[in-house]
Amino acid sequence: MKRIVGLIVVLIISWNACEQEQPKNVRLEFRFAETESAEGLTGMTAQISDEKIFLHDEVVISNADIDSAFASAGQFGPQVELIFTAAGSAKYAKLTEDNINKRIGMLIDGKLISAPSIRTKIPDGRAIIWGKWTKEEAEIIARGIIAK
Repeated sequence: MKRIVGLIVVLIISWNACEQEQPKNVRLEFRFAETESAEGLTGMTAQISDEKIFLHDEVVISNADIDSAFASAGQFGPQVELIFTAAGSAKYAKLTEDNINKRIGMLIDGKLISAPSIRTKIPDGRAIIWGKWTKEEAEIIARGIIAK
């Protein structure tokens, strides 16, 4: 009887640990961005620069375009590296090629992290997002981007 009770307790603890390890879904969105207000654009402040940015409604890159994501140490601190699916990579390459010198807003859970200018076509199927995060926060974001 003690063995059965002990086994049940171990199973309950294991079950709870598995539930706690499941990452929370994180919504990733890339949207075109402007520096001037216009009709139909939504104003937000970028967390990195505190700059006022105006976003288009259309989401041009989302979680569905991402194959994997992981946290790493970057020049400016913890960052999240994105690796696109094959279709997402082709979409991102075309998007960057067609929009040189335009800005793209990178949002995590509806918060504008940054809005860098597209300087060149990015054909390698990768992108990096960095924010004012700790290493642990970057890891949670990366796991959440690919959580199913």
